[in-house]
Amino acid sequence: LWIIDGVPVYTGDRTNMVPGMSMTISPLSYYNAEDIESITVLKDAASTSIYGADGANGVILVTTKKGVSGNQKPSLTISSRFGVSKINESTRFKVLNAQQYLMLAEEAYRNTGRDMALFPFQDNAMNAYSTTDTDWSNVYYDLGNTRQTSLTLRGSNEHANYYLSGSYYGGNLTVKGNQNDRFSLRSNTYFKLTFDADQKPGNPDKLASRPSCIIALRTYAYGGSLSTPIERRLLA
Repeated sequence: LWIIDGVPVYTGDRTNMVPGMSMTISPLSYYNAEDIESITVLKDAASTSIYGADGANGVILVTTKKGVSGNQKPSLTISSRFGVSKINESTRFKVLNAQQYLMLAEEAYRNTGRDMALFPFQDNAMNAYSTTDTDWSNVYYDLGNTRQTSLTLRGSNEHANYYLSGSYYGGNLTVKGNQNDRFSLRSNTYFKLTFDADQKPGNPDKLASRPSCIIALRTYAYGGSLSTPIERRLLA
């Protein structure tokens, strides 16, 4: 069970398969890693019991970044990353070339006692088996790369604190055609609203204090999906 900023995130059944999707989806795949403040894993029964049966396999708590308290001038942070990935030749599965495969195929066919004139892999007008040698690892694999650019704005004053971020992530994996692009926008803003005080009846010099209200507004936009949970807390 994933809990992100106090909100449970549905990730499918035991195999993480979400209905209607043909792939496994991690909730963190929609988040910019630089927006995450901390990750806590709860495994023992005592700490996961409050989540009921949903927490039977463990609970992962994710806390995202927000504006700091106090008066802080706005700070702008820009970061950029680029990386490359390549199939390790020493650990890549080993395959035969065309000549080696043809030799083993002829030997296997001959061991069956069949007539070699009927051997299926013979050069003809349609196929040139003896001269065709395709390295399929070069057909399916290539040099991969990842790139990410993030922009964050953070600040606070006596009435509010805010954290705004935007990022772009792009990745071309080593398997050709496997590409991932993600645009994300996120805001985590807290407003403190204080209502006017009223005079107490019969005592104009004393004011009746009213509770303040903190409104936490979090907005996420990842890959076109948008959600805005609002949290309200009363202070005594």
